[in-house]
Amino acid sequence: MARRKNITPARRYLTLAGVAIAGLVLLYLAVPRTIGAFQMLPGNRTILEIARGGDADRDSLEVLAASRRRAAGWLDSGRLWSDLAAAELLIAESGDAGADQDSIRRAASALRTSLRLAPASPHAWTRLAYAEMLLHDGPTDAAASALAMSMLTGRYEPDLMFARLELCFLAWPNFAIGDRELVLDQVALAWRKSPKRLLDAALATDGTSILRGAFAGDPAILADLERRLARRGG
Repeated sequence: MARRKNITPARRYLTLAGVAIAGLVLLYLAVPRTIGAFQMLPGNRTILEIARGGDADRDSLEVLAASRRRAAGWLDSGRLWSDLAAAELLIAESGDAGADQDSIRRAASALRTSLRLAPASPHAWTRLAYAEMLLHDGPTDAAASALAMSMLTGRYEPDLMFARLELCFLAWPNFAIGDRELVLDQVALAWRKSPKRLLDAALATDGTSILRGAFAGDPAILADLERRLARRGG
């Protein structure tokens, strides 16, 4: 009891003031996140549908993009900017007259911001490579560099592997010599996961010579590859 009497009014005031200030700081930090989360709500259903592999109409994609732009005024999140880029790319692809260049440029810009905030995202690096190819009507050194970063940050990504390899086959001449080893490593992983899907990717992008080079040191796999290609006219 004696100790309690030693707590003077001034000390009580300082203690309470400290608690109040801490509460205000927490409130200040929480408000932008809360507002940003509310701003994102209208587009959340669409981004979940896209993540599940579903389709979204242009109006839904516009709502998604608008929700992420509004939320960007309150949040600085790599995921938010990646969502915006995905929406812009899909909007570009939904146009009747081919890819819309303004949407692609906005997607590329959003992806660079996303990667500045969250550089270890293999999906965002792959999307950036895709956007670069669309912008320049074909593979570029920048696209190949983005694909190399995607492979470095996510060597084994089953949901990304085959789509990424299609881009890699297209951009093969643009890869630095050292980075080609990353592609060959992906080819080996993809063969173990699904030879059929790997052949689908290679045949769609004239990448069969890359497969032959990747398996040149393994006669058994190379023979299997040739049999599969022969059956498919490759």
